[in-house]
Amino acid sequence: MIEVPSSDYRPSIEDIGARMFARTLDSNGNRRSGTFTATTTPTASAVDVLIDDALTTVEAAVGQDIDGAFLNSAKTCVIYNTAMLIELSYFPESTDAGDSAYKAYEQRYEDTLKHLKEAINQVRPGDKRVVSLEMHSPVRMPGNRLDPYGNFLFP
Repeated sequence: MIEVPSSDYRPSIEDIGARMFARTLDSNGNRRSGTFTATTTPTASAVDVLIDDALTTVEAAVGQDIDGAFLNSAKTCVIYNTAMLIELSYFPESTDAGDSAYKAYEQRYEDTLKHLKEAINQVRPGDKRVVSLEMHSPVRMPGNRLDPYGNFLFP
C-alpha cells in the first residue's frame, strides 16, 4: 500500500471547470473554454479557495494520507464538493429546486464518498489492524467492586 498525501488528490481549477462548463461564463456571457478565469463568476482565485475548503472536508472524511489506489475517487469527491460550494455561494437561489445542479452534485458527492469510504475500510488479505482487546480477569477497586474499565486494553 502506497499512501499519498491529500495534495495529490487536490483537483485543479480546470478539473472543476470541466465538470461545471455551464458556470464558466465571463461577464459578457461567453464561455471560457470550460475553465474559470479572472473574468468569470466565480473567478479562478475564488474557485481555488473553495477547492481548499472542499479538500479539507474530504480529508476529514477519509484521511489526509490515503492509499494511491483511491486517488481518483478522492479527487472526484473533492470536485463534487467544490461544485456544491460554488452552487451554494454564487447561485443560492437555485439550490432548493428539485432539478438543481446543486442537488445533482450533492447526490454524486454522497455516493462517491460512501463508496470511497467502503473501499478504504475493506479488509484485505495480509492487512494488519490494531484492535481493542477484552481481558477476562476480575479487577477489583477499593470496596471490593469490579472496575468497569479494568478489563479493556486500548491501543
